[in-house]
Amino acid sequence: MLHRSAAAQYFPLRKVAAAVALAFGLAVAACSQGPGRTADEAADERPDRVFLASLQEVSDLYIEPVDLGTLAISGLNGLTKVAPTFLATREGDLIRIRDDRREVLEVSAPPSRNAAAWALLMTRAVAAARSEQPRLARAETDAIYDAILAAMVARLDRFSRYAGADTAREQRASRDGFGGIGVTINVENGIVRIVSVIPESPAAMAGVQVDDQFLTIDGHGTATMDQREVVQRLRGRVDSVVRVTVARPGIVDLLELPITRQRIVVPTIRVEHIGPVAHVRILSFNQQTGRRLIEALEQLMADRRHQLRGVVLDLRGNPGGLLDQAVRVADAFLGEGPIIATRGRHPASNQSFEAGARDLLRGIPMVVLINGGSASAAEIVAAALQDRGRAVVVGSASFGKGTVQTVMRLPNDGELTLTWARLLSPAGYALHEHGVIPTICTNGLIDDIASLRLGLQRESKAMAPGGVNATPRPQLDDQGWRTLRASCTGQAREQDVDVKLAERLLSDSGLFQRALRLSLAAVGNPKLGASLADRRPTAELRR
Repeated sequence: MLHRSAAAQYFPLRKVAAAVALAFGLAVAACSQGPGRTADEAADERPDRVFLASLQEVSDLYIEPVDLGTLAISGLNGLTKVAPTFLATREGDLIRIRDDRREVLEVSAPPSRNAAAWALLMTRAVAAARSEQPRLARAETDAIYDAILAAMVARLDRFSRYAGADTAREQRASRDGFGGIGVTINVENGIVRIVSVIPESPAAMAGVQVDDQFLTIDGHGTATMDQREVVQRLRGRVDSVVRVTVARPGIVDLLELPITRQRIVVPTIRVEHIGPVAHVRILSFNQQTGRRLIEALEQLMADRRHQLRGVVLDLRGNPGGLLDQAVRVADAFLGEGPIIATRGRHPASNQSFEAGARDLLRGIPMVVLINGGSASAAEIVAAALQDRGRAVVVGSASFGKGTVQTVMRLPNDGELTLTWARLLSPAGYALHEHGVIPTICTNGLIDDIASLRLGLQRESKAMAPGGVNATPRPQLDDQGWRTLRASCTGQAREQDVDVKLAERLLSDSGLFQRALRLSLAAVGNPKLGASLADRRPTAELRR
């Protein structure tokens, strides 16, 4: 999923002077005052902070205008997961809350855009239902939030969602990092085994190795712990110490290791060299992806710039991540010009991102690999490099998730993720539902040299009058996009032929330039193609 810039990752929640903690128990007395009483008239009540914050953010930020009444009623009916006999209905201007056909609350519907009034109505409805329904009365507050907010955002698009406090903490850790020691573990049959150790992490510096087993954590035996508990015990405040007892294969004595936790951001960049071609794999886009990519490219150029003939950027299976990191990654490969634009309803959602003429590879030819699992942030990078003529894209059609989500931390420590903008590629076409279509489609190809030429022949045929690629992508209508995507359907699997064809393309400059011209023509950028398709590495790099 693509989240917007980390610098604006969390919109501040609006201050609500009268807001108090969960008020479900406060509205029962008010319910006895009879039907017809509006939520605004309940002067002795306060809207629940989580409901109020959620409705306000949807009203202000969601990409399309939303009727808050429809959202609130849908959310309340999510309580059927807890109490199947619960029912909220709207009949004209009246909102009725029933339990097993017995009415427990009737109020007048507030104005459709009044978030505070609808939040107060939801608070009263839950309190009234809990006073009458034992299952709701016994339910944990988090379960109430989960049921209502999940049902509420289900009325929006499929990329908007709610995460409870525990899940939200894991999501923040994945994006922003966490206090930990830098290991990946596997827990099976009471054995906690180390699967991987992040280089230069606290665990690595303490001497932890792959296949080590953790027997105790801070004196607690791990034999009865599940994966979640082990992770929770290993994580903690940065600079705090965790003590582990380690059993190592081949060594009789146990190791007692004190490890000082540090901020851990899971690595997302892998670089390997195969002859004169460098393979750069980006697994996802978190807070450190851009910086670590730049460091990797600078090291690559320092070590191998005279031998390097090409770079394969592998984005297959990359589900996306942070918008600002996608922009930073694309900027590392591009000369001056557009990267991506975002368009939405909120004024702050309309932005254009430009490259600053960095191109750390200095024109070295590139191939980008994508497949049906390449989404959001990965699609931004692939589209930018394709549209700008910087790389040839190989593989199958990407996922087509061209929207940006903004994430709000709610008062209960959960998170509300809302779609707030759509993405436009440098060539001007929308990425949503369209995605990136590779220049060389590898569907049905096998691993031989003839496949590369066949892939180019298929693209040339598609570019001919009447072909699926004859119309530049910015000019395609919905049917044209459906036809184009059907010509190279997204594949979930990663095929060896993708890498082999990329390497062969980079080894034959004539074929590479031909593919680049076809790519630029497909996105309707012949002028850019004339200037960039013939570009060669600098004299320094040719030596």
